[in-house]
Amino acid sequence: MKIRSFLEDIKQGIVLIEYFPPDHPEKVLYELLTYFKDKNIRPLLIDIRDTLHVFLQQLKLQGIDIDAEGYPTIKEGGKVKIGKIIGSINVFEDFEHHLGKYLQLCRDVPDEIKKVTIVLGINKFLDQINQNYSIVERYFEVIGRRHLEDYDRLVFIFINVAASSQYFLKSFEEYSDYVVRVTKGGEFILQKIPGGET
Repeated sequence: MKIRSFLEDIKQGIVLIEYFPPDHPEKVLYELLTYFKDKNIRPLLIDIRDTLHVFLQQLKLQGIDIDAEGYPTIKEGGKVKIGKIIGSINVFEDFEHHLGKYLQLCRDVPDEIKKVTIVLGINKFLDQINQNYSIVERYFEVIGRRHLEDYDRLVFIFINVAASSQYFLKSFEEYSDYVVRVTKGGEFILQKIPGGET
C-alpha cells in the first residue's frame, strides 16, 4: 500500500509503524513529513535518544536531505539536537515523573501543532521501564487517547520490532487504532484497522 493513499484515508487515531532493522522506516518518516508539509502542517516530533538523527543520516546516504530545523521537537534523551527544541526530558527511570514532564511540555504546545505527532524510537524508551501492562496503558492515555477527545489528532509511533519485547509489541498493537508494517521498499502493509485486523 502506498503511504499517501493510506494518509488520505485516515483522519484521527494512533498509528503504530512497525519495522525491522533492514527495512527503511526513514523513508516512511520522509513520506509523512512531505505529505504534511504539502498540507501546511508541521508535525510535533518526539525524538527519543537521537532516533531522528539516525533516520536523517540514513536518508542522506540515499541522497535525500530534509531540513528538520523548523519542526517543533520534544527531545527525550540523546545528545544530537535537531529541530526547534521546545523542551527536553532526561529522566527515564521514574515513569510517572517522565510522563508528568511530557504533559507539562505538551500543555505549552499549541493545539494546531499537536494535531499530528510523530514519535521516533519508542523502543529506546521502553527499554527503561519494566514489563508492566498498566504502564503501557498509561502511556497511551497520555500520548494519544486523552487528546483525541478534544479534536481530530493523529499520532504516529515508530517501533523497531527486533528491539522490542513481544509483551510491549502486543500491548502497543492492542492500543493502536492502526498497525502497519514497513516493507524493505519503504511501503506499508496494513495489519490492523479500527474494528479489527485487515
